[in-house]
Amino acid sequence: MIFLLSVPTSHVVCIFYLVLRALDTVEDDMTISLETKIPILQKFHSYLYQPEWRFMGSNDKDKQVLEDFQTISLEFWKLKKVYQDVFADICSKVGFGLAEFLEKKVESVKEWDKVSVLSQQIFMVVITCQQNEGFF
Repeated sequence: MIFLLSVPTSHVVCIFYLVLRALDTVEDDMTISLETKIPILQKFHSYLYQPEWRFMGSNDKDKQVLEDFQTISLEFWKLKKVYQDVFADICSKVGFGLAEFLEKKVESVKEWDKVSVLSQQIFMVVITCQQNEGFF
């Protein structure tokens, strides 16, 4: 459905998707130790501003987004500052949220609600991209 969006909008959505795909790839890769994974997840938002950062230690099927993160970062830098700020904020929240749940066992519905809120924030950014062309 992204092809139905205007070019500027689809570009922003694609960059957002690739950033989140990279973040999720770190979380999904069971070959990365928790000692390595947790700090990466917690600092992931800062890697958006480090043009040389990439991660070569993944064995996940989507490892290319981490190995070529420099390209994603370069495209991120081309976005309007408002998008950069929103993406970095969401990455920070998601990264810390993922790290938190990796470190402990979820034992209540209230703890799962944190995951739900993060998912809703991501969904709202995508919906905004689709419905509010003026935002871009």
